[in-house]
Amino acid sequence: PGALEADHDISVAEAAEAGVRERAASGLAAAGAPRRFGPHGLNFTLPVTITLPYDAPLAAAPRELKIHYWNEGSWEALESTVDEANRTVSARVSHF
Repeated sequence: PGALEADHDISVAEAAEAGVRERAASGLAAAGAPRRFGPHGLNFTLPVTITLPYDAPLAAAPRELKIHYWNEGSWEALESTVDEANRTVSARVSHF
């Protein structure tokens, strides 16, 4: 509540594997399906929390998981919290 000044339609969709080569070159590995949040460029007046499931067999060290976002040609990590009981990882963001 209060993160947007007006109503907006928010979308979450499975994303194509953008930046796969760059992710591999950065030493990153996916622990779940990539997601695209929209609309692109939406800014929040207060940070919002994104929570994503992870695939336990793909997560060798769940406590070390981080949500990353594709930013103009590179992957950037967000400060993230892992819930191993529910197999989710969460991060706060101020924009899509």
